[in-house]
Amino acid sequence: MAKAANSFNNETTGLRTGRGGFMRAANDTPYVTDPTGALTKTGERKGLPKRVAYGSPSSFGKLIENTTNLQKWGERRVVLGLGADLTLVAECAALTKLDVDSDDYKQTADRIVVAAKNAAEASLAADRGTHGHAILEDDDEGRPWLDRAANGELLGIPVEAQQNIVSNWRAMLKETGLEILETEAACVDDVWKLAGTLDNIALLRNDLTFVLGGGELVTIPAGTILVVDKKTGQKRTNQAGAIQYWHGYAIQVASYAQSVPYDTVDEMRGVWGYDISQQHALIAHIDIAAAIDGADTGLVTLVYVDLNAGREHGGRVCAEAKEWAKRNDLFSAELHRIGDLEPLIVGGATPSVVTSDDETPAPAPVSKLRAAQNERLTQ
Repeated sequence: MAKAANSFNNETTGLRTGRGGFMRAANDTPYVTDPTGALTKTGERKGLPKRVAYGSPSSFGKLIENTTNLQKWGERRVVLGLGADLTLVAECAALTKLDVDSDDYKQTADRIVVAAKNAAEASLAADRGTHGHAILEDDDEGRPWLDRAANGELLGIPVEAQQNIVSNWRAMLKETGLEILETEAACVDDVWKLAGTLDNIALLRNDLTFVLGGGELVTIPAGTILVVDKKTGQKRTNQAGAIQYWHGYAIQVASYAQSVPYDTVDEMRGVWGYDISQQHALIAHIDIAAAIDGADTGLVTLVYVDLNAGREHGGRVCAEAKEWAKRNDLFSAELHRIGDLEPLIVGGATPSVVTSDDETPAPAPVSKLRAAQNERLTQ
């Protein structure tokens, strides 16, 4: 079951409108209305739809991913950042004088980590990716993307590189026959209890054929409506040409495909005006790094996504892993010593104790465990 929110509109602990228009807690957890239609019974929202905490499609697949290499990369960038700003080294030394369990230590350490990452530009790629999404969203929606081009320049993306990214996106849509139907659409997946914003839903006007890893062909037929998710991170491949570190993306896209639209203002679910494919989806890889290096072609690559695998295999395993993490019956530190057990009662006889008020015997207390044992023995 999803966890219900207890407080709202509180400056410190309540929910506020956040990323994607969703109501979010301080830790960025999205809250949506309960899919059962349950109402809040008390408080300021009495009689209004109850809100429940959902997860994020982008992080759901990470439950079963091997992120060791990515984690090590991030840690190395932090070390690099510390070396790039010697004042951070001095602040780290000061940390040794604080209680590691204190709020002061935690807040200071968190601030140093953020500063070190910034010094090492560890978040630069993510910021550039966000900008790439934004200019393509503008173009899809018919807004002048040049209005935000200056922001891209501050991130080290020349205007010419941004123009090439947009031009390559337009060329890809025309060449493949993809017609954008939805852009940056808030959605809710009540199957896996996830909420987020999908990049695009598109109508495919032409057949589109891909060669799979084993050499077999798969064709998405014209007329298919499918999810198209943009990715801007580095696309790493092994010697066989298979894309590495992307397994979680198949699960993320599968979640989008089985979601319904969500009105973040009225906090209501809706229905798409068409049937989204539950078999095929696409990832559009936008190579921002290559654009910055001066490339003007080949900046957008379409990657086929097998939703059956993402949903039935990866998604199912993630859902099971999530439930596994909730189990509280795996361990116990409570030792039930033999001497603490009540005497085993055979034949239905019940021992008695003398009460403090009179001499009338009263039944001795019997634990539920012992009572069950007695019942089995007397049957």
